[in-house]
Amino acid sequence: MLRISEVGVSNGTKTLRLEGEVIGTAVLEVSQAVETALRSGQALTIDLAELLFVDREGVNLFRDLARRQVVFVNCSPFLNEQLKGAPNSGEQR
Repeated sequence: MLRISEVGVSNGTKTLRLEGEVIGTAVLEVSQAVETALRSGQALTIDLAELLFVDREGVNLFRDLARRQVVFVNCSPFLNEQLKGAPNSGEQR
C-alpha cells in the first residue's frame, strides 16, 4: 500500500511525501504523481521518511527522477545505497 501526499510548496519547490511501499502498480502511481508535479514548473522534492520498501522498478524510477533533478530527503541508508551514483540521491535535509 502506498500513500502519496503533497506536503506543500516552499521557495518555489513542491514537496511530495511517500508513505508505505513502492512496489508493482505503485511505481506507476508515483511516476504519474511526479509527472503531474513537475508539469507545474516547480522544482520537486520527495520526502521518503515513511517509505518502507521499494522494489527494483521503483529504484529504477527513483534513479531516473534523480537524473531529472528531483531531490530526495530523509532517504533510508538502504535506499541511499541503491540510488548511489544518481545526482541528488538520498540528500539529507
